[in-house]
Amino acid sequence: MRMRIRTGIAGMATAASVLVATPAIAAPSGSAVAAPDGAASVALSTLAASGCGSSCDFKDPNTFKIYYDGTHYTTCVDGRPGYSEAAKTVDSVWFPGGTIFLRYSPFCRTIWTKRSGSVGVTTTSFYTSGSKRTSAGQISGTDWTEMLNDSGLLGQGKGADGPAVAYTIKY
Repeated sequence: MRMRIRTGIAGMATAASVLVATPAIAAPSGSAVAAPDGAASVALSTLAASGCGSSCDFKDPNTFKIYYDGTHYTTCVDGRPGYSEAAKTVDSVWFPGGTIFLRYSPFCRTIWTKRSGSVGVTTTSFYTSGSKRTSAGQISGTDWTEMLNDSGLLGQGKGADGPAVAYTIKY
């Protein structure tokens, strides 16, 4: 189980913390195979153990293809058909100009921030020690940020609506 920490306005810690089990993917072992068009090709055993790792950093979760058996692919948003791997919202923060949503893909073990309205969004990845690993910005022409690896890490969404700034939980 991974400890998830909630922070509030301007990064001040709140009293709430949440324990959430990270689901594992039951998969046969195998090796990665070549994937067309620069997509990630990841063996199911690798996905089950650690997600797609840094190969998914700074990619679009809606369009980046993950070939999981050499022939079939999916995205981090959708997961494989017939499995409970679709991305889910793990936290949201409301602003007068919209809402931000921290999204998590159990298939890829990645996180990103999505928005409604005109709220500005970023996603930050942290090591479990609390130090910052990297940040991802909003993808031009979309309402979400690039995704970041979340296997063994913590990720947090940030929203800005004028002078108001708030953060999702660290998940």
